[in-house]
Amino acid sequence: MWTSDLYDNRIVKSNKLRCIMQNKDNRRAYFVSMSTAMATMCDIFATVMDKEVDQSKDKNKITMNGIWGKNEFPTLKMSDNVGKVNQVDATNPDGSIVFTFWTRGSTRLRKRQTEQLTCGISDDQIAADFDEGGDYPVDW
Repeated sequence: MWTSDLYDNRIVKSNKLRCIMQNKDNRRAYFVSMSTAMATMCDIFATVMDKEVDQSKDKNKITMNGIWGKNEFPTLKMSDNVGKVNQVDATNPDGSIVFTFWTRGSTRLRKRQTEQLTCGISDDQIAADFDEGGDYPVDW
């Protein structure tokens, strides 16, 4: 969705976001804004990936106190976005467990448009390198 240079976590002059990434509050505001913007563009399906997803498919185990629960998910549930999400699935990091987390009303879409889980990344875009345990963790 965004070009790979926006995910550069090195503190060098070529990093356009070096000032944002060094400050915890600015970094959080950046990822909240970016995640909310992404959520407004989603259409039909969305998927949340959480390491807490397990075989029990317990919806209460999904982490809801970070950016996902406080910003992305409420935005995905809105009906006046660029797209309109009717179903949110949950998966674990390796994709071996997938279940329906939320549906709009009685709508239940039984089959995804693609069997492969994607995050809107292509060859010239990379996934964020700001996960827990990194130099610049983000509270997803």
